[in-house]
Amino acid sequence: MSSDRPDGADNTQPEQRWRRMRRIQFGMAIFTLCVGLTSFFSVAGKPRFETYHTLDVIRLITAGAAFGVCFVLLMIQFFNSPVFRSEDKKESEQGTS
Repeated sequence: MSSDRPDGADNTQPEQRWRRMRRIQFGMAIFTLCVGLTSFFSVAGKPRFETYHTLDVIRLITAGAAFGVCFVLLMIQFFNSPVFRSEDKKESEQGTS
């Protein structure tokens, strides 16, 4: 037992962990998008603005929040990709030399 990892440690590579986290974030973004669309279309089906009730306003707020969370998750996923990290490393290496 000379290894520095405990017996129950995760033996996956960092790239595999990154792919798994990316799938989870993408799934969360899709789920929140579905919640937002469901809330929005349930309120958008009303024929007139005067028929909106307090519950409809809460549904619209929920839809907006879900769209915001979905947008943030997708932006985090997009900007944390290894493509951007490798480009940043290249730029920093070129700037120092």
